[in-house]
Amino acid sequence: MSENHSSQIKIVVLTALLTAGITLSSTLFGAYYNNKWSFDNQNKISKSNSQRQVFSELMGHKRMTTQLYVSRFEAMIFSDFHEARWRIAEYPKESIDLKEAQRWMRLSEELVIEIAKSNQSLFKTIGLIITLFPNTSKLDGLVNRIYHHKVPKISVEWDKINNYEELILIKEKAVTDLQKFVEENYGEPIDELLDLLSSEIAVSAK
Repeated sequence: MSENHSSQIKIVVLTALLTAGITLSSTLFGAYYNNKWSFDNQNKISKSNSQRQVFSELMGHKRMTTQLYVSRFEAMIFSDFHEARWRIAEYPKESIDLKEAQRWMRLSEELVIEIAKSNQSLFKTIGLIITLFPNTSKLDGLVNRIYHHKVPKISVEWDKINNYEELILIKEKAVTDLQKFVEENYGEPIDELLDLLSSEIAVSAK
């Protein structure tokens, strides 16, 4: 075999090996980036689903939280109202107002436990929100408002009220003030957080 013919064979072999190597490399790189894109896309979908789930949970917490706080402190108002009626009637032994005062007070005490359970679940949801959404000063501010909420106070001097008509008016005002307080200190911060999360979900979906 001539030297020239041998060189031609080597060139053909090398070209074939180079072509095979390039093809193999392209296939491997293609498979890697395809798998990486698929993995990243699945992560994005999973995170988006988790964000929507926690958003729905927060919506449910808003309704539950406001209802429980209103119910608990309304029960205190109603208990004090009936106790004041009992006092104005000069403390009769057999009194519907006394029984109602005791019933409402028991309900108020029972709702303390329900509020504790509700808050535990709410704070767990808030923890997930902090993990799943971008950490911004606005998010921190809203989370802190929810964590460090004010507790309603019933500032009524029931023992200074001496007629039934005034009692009813005071009770109605106390309930109205309570509902306003709960909405401002519990409902509105959660609503603002829901608005923020909604905008973040819309951005991440693009």
